[in-house]
Amino acid sequence: TLRTVVKSFKEYAFYNCDGLVNGSFFRNTGTEDYFGFFGTEEEIGSYAFADIDNNSFKYIVLPTSINVFDYYGFAYSSTIEKVEFQSYITGKYTFAECENLKTARFVKNTSTDDLGNPVENVVTNIDDGVFFKNTRLVDITIHDEVTRIGDFAFYECLSLVSSKTNEFNLNSVEIIGDYAFSRCTSFTYVRIPESVTSVESHSFEECQTLNEVLFENNYIGAYMFAYCNSLQSINIPASIDTVDTHAFAHCQILTYVSSYSKIVGDYMFYDCGNQRDT
Repeated sequence: TLRTVVKSFKEYAFYNCDGLVNGSFFRNTGTEDYFGFFGTEEEIGSYAFADIDNNSFKYIVLPTSINVFDYYGFAYSSTIEKVEFQSYITGKYTFAECENLKTARFVKNTSTDDLGNPVENVVTNIDDGVFFKNTRLVDITIHDEVTRIGDFAFYECLSLVSSKTNEFNLNSVEIIGDYAFSRCTSFTYVRIPESVTSVESHSFEECQTLNEVLFENNYIGAYMFAYCNSLQSINIPASIDTVDTHAFAHCQILTYVSSYSKIVGDYMFYDCGNQRDT
């Protein structure tokens, strides 16, 4: 059993240690068992708990004390089903390809600084690739303090739903990264709120079931909705003043475009089947 003074888990510390993690980190909420830390940990290194296959390794709680999170911390661990971020950072590709991860929670916590003033610990940046290829992720809580969704953050999360009745919350988001939601094939509706000021390339590319987009912002990114082959019509409001290249390229059934914008971008409707303007 590890001592409670541990502050740092370095690279590959428990990599592929299926049996060793069984008892050392065992916790209980009173109603549910989980894999927990001691609250003293400040650093989790690259691959520190990656590639673990253990039936006790299902529910992960990341404490507020963590302030350094390197790449692939828990990646490729096939038994993880649920994660709770009490930490204010997520790390890059932390849960990449955890094939059975279904639930993710971002928890707001309040602590005090050295002067006794309240400080809110909350995730504002969902780092690159955090949930990369989590094909079963369906239940996720995104609060209104999130301002950035990183590159590949939800890439190929096939079960992640966004619809008019169950909308993915982008309310406070300002930056959407490269391929952030690419290949999310359970998206049918996306609203891009006014808060979004920067959209990197390919952000919703190949969302094959997406059939409606609502723009409230002023920017459409490169290849933003390329290869969205269920997108039949689109309304581009007057607020759109910047359109990057190939925005709707290869949308094979896009046939109706209502545009009030003064901008038509480079290759904006390239290879869009029978598309015609109205």
